[in-house]
Amino acid sequence: MGAPCMMIVELPQILLHFFSHPNALILSASSNNSQLSKMDKPSKFHPYTGPRYPLPNHKSRLETSSGDRHSAKRTQEKLQSPLAAADSTDTIEKRLERLKDREKALEMLERSLSAKAEELQEREHYIECMEEEIKQKIKNISHCESAMIDDAKKTIKFLQDTFACSICHDVMAYPVTVANSNCGHSFCALCLLKGFFSLLDEDGYWSAQLACPTCRTALALIPDDTPRPAHTCPFIPNTATDKEITQLVDSLHQYTFDVPGPAEEILTWLINGGSRVKWWIRARYGKFVADSVIKDWAQCQRHEFLCMAKLVNVMKY
Repeated sequence: MGAPCMMIVELPQILLHFFSHPNALILSASSNNSQLSKMDKPSKFHPYTGPRYPLPNHKSRLETSSGDRHSAKRTQEKLQSPLAAADSTDTIEKRLERLKDREKALEMLERSLSAKAEELQEREHYIECMEEEIKQKIKNISHCESAMIDDAKKTIKFLQDTFACSICHDVMAYPVTVANSNCGHSFCALCLLKGFFSLLDEDGYWSAQLACPTCRTALALIPDDTPRPAHTCPFIPNTATDKEITQLVDSLHQYTFDVPGPAEEILTWLINGGSRVKWWIRARYGKFVADSVIKDWAQCQRHEFLCMAKLVNVMKY
């Protein structure tokens, strides 16, 4: 209760004066009205607190606030313009750095592509040189092959012309020469033995005198009694001619033709060729029979001659 009393006591003296003299309040209000009439827009009076202060001009306040905003904006722009300029400069520098980096990368890529292009050119040049070299080698091989074909043809022709058997007309296979004759004609062992043993009768006797198949020169008579003299054998091996023929036939081994072109006549005398295989079989078999006859000639009996005749006739070549 003490606080309110204190508030009443502390009221201004003017209020105490108004409360004690009510007429003074009216006089004061009239004086205030006269003063407010002089203002543009008087404010209303409060019955208790007295007149309010006049309201400010809103238009002037708006203009003032707008000007302040423009001024603040200009000030802010002035403050921000160095920062913006700095940011812009920094951005340009970064862009320049990026452009320089890209330029360096492009230069490196260009150098790499140039190096690869040079390498490709070198490879192309190397391939062209290799192609030329291969073409030249093929050309040389073709020339060599042509020369080899010619040599093979000459060898085969020489064999057929020089060492042809007059009975079978093929190259002699293990040649033997007619014995006890001055003619010196040679034949294939199988060809001559077939002709001689064809004169045996069923009992194993020679039914006629043997003669050279080419010149018909008569040979020595074959005695029936044993032991027979060695010189009565109607043939002898021609080892010199056999060696020469074998060397010529073997020389054809070096010719290998992987491409078509050589005549069939040449191919048949190469390795595993038909003519060569046939000649080899006839030579091996003829040597076996001829060596057997010469070995057993002195003691050979009639039935053994008949067996030899069958062995010779077995060979169909």
